[in-house]
Amino acid sequence: MWIHESEAHKYIAPRRVQKGVLLFDLKVTLIDTEPEVWRTVSVPSNFTLEQLGRVAARAIGWIPRYFHFFDHDGTFIEGYDPYNFMEEDEQKEHEQKKAKKDIARNIIISSIFCNTDPAKRTITMDYGSDGWLHEITFVDMKQPDKKFYPKCIDGKNACPPEDCSGGPDAYRDILAALSDRKHAEHKETKEWLENSGYKRFNPKKFSVASVSF
Repeated sequence: MWIHESEAHKYIAPRRVQKGVLLFDLKVTLIDTEPEVWRTVSVPSNFTLEQLGRVAARAIGWIPRYFHFFDHDGTFIEGYDPYNFMEEDEQKEHEQKKAKKDIARNIIISSIFCNTDPAKRTITMDYGSDGWLHEITFVDMKQPDKKFYPKCIDGKNACPPEDCSGGPDAYRDILAALSDRKHAEHKETKEWLENSGYKRFNPKKFSVASVSF
């Protein structure tokens, strides 16, 4: 059964880590962005891959919507699709027909990031329908403290505007127009950003404190 967006906050809400569970520090990089957008998050090792997808999206700055994954060898892993209108029974039947390893909610992230082969400690998340690819890689493993997790601990540069359709190429065009007052689309781009809620958009602005789960 898909987790409804109204329940998504509870699904990844920060919590104290259970006894015996480790923390993974993972780097989430928005591929092919300039300036490069990235975040480092600390996530309980017993989170599912679907939970990690939501954490990664929120850490970057997206509203978690449609996302799927590709593992290190390119195998497709079903993630989350809010546009799936299957009834609950249909969804269960659909999931039963697929191998457990091909559905993100059935995969515990320790099975990925505890791999003895460093080359396999990475996964790619495909967010939305505009070609936003995120590389999620293992950074460190540590014992938890009494703080609440998941937690964003580092990062750089702003998330592209939520309605920036066209992926990295479109984002580059927006930044080019925004940075040059003589650009033919400067005024139009600035107005579009302001109307979309980005009155003073700064592609290099980011604060860890701005990330919430």
